[in-house]
Amino acid sequence: MNVASRARIERHLVAGIDSASPWAAILDQAGVAVAVLDADFAFLGVSPSYADAIGKPVAFFPG
Repeated sequence: MNVASRARIERHLVAGIDSASPWAAILDQAGVAVAVLDADFAFLGVSPSYADAIGKPVAFFPG
């Protein structure tokens, strides 16, 4: 997979879990600890439950 394709897929994933997404609301309310990482293991986003489990605020995680 080339860099452009990977970047497009990552943008699509991030758009699907932004705060306006119904999936984000479901994950927040369910209390599920979720971290979304890219192919290089960089954080794209985390749920509040994940941040709580790690002991850091959500803003601590880039993405």
